Amino acid sequence: MDIRSLIADPRIFLAVAAGTCFAIWPFLSGRSGVEGGAATAVMALIAMVSMTPLVVGQGWPSTTASGWTWLVSAGVVQTLGILAMVTLAGMVVANDPKDLPRFLVLAFTVQACVPVLMQLFSGGMTTTRLVGLVGAPVVIYCLSKG
Repeated sequence: MDIRSLIADPRIFLAVAAGTCFAIWPFLSGRSGVEGGAATAVMALIAMVSMTPLVVGQGWPSTTASGWTWLVSAGVVQTLGILAMVTLAGMVVANDPKDLPRFLVLAFTVQACVPVLMQLFSGGMTTTRLVGLVGAPVVIYCLSKG
């Protein structure tokens, strides 16, 4: 696989864009000085307003009761994650802003490990993934040292 094929693959671009945005927004939120719950509500409102044109263009989803259960569950988990991240960012920025990257490394490493753990429990674990999972604490430690 060469660099041109990586650049041409929209999935690569989207993965990098998502990772970049997920890494940046806690810094922005923490600098706002707005507390966790209020900041989460404001960001959720902005997300809802900005996503509305996409929903209108696609049409409202018709899904089963089970599908709605999964969507509601995902929304609750997402809200808890955003609330935790916003609260963390606010606490860290209020005390020592230069510590925020260290905590973000921890949060995003855990985020990367969760799908690997899901594969472990569904029987899809490979030796390479297991080594990566075991190495995650080493990565956290190394990247967190100032």
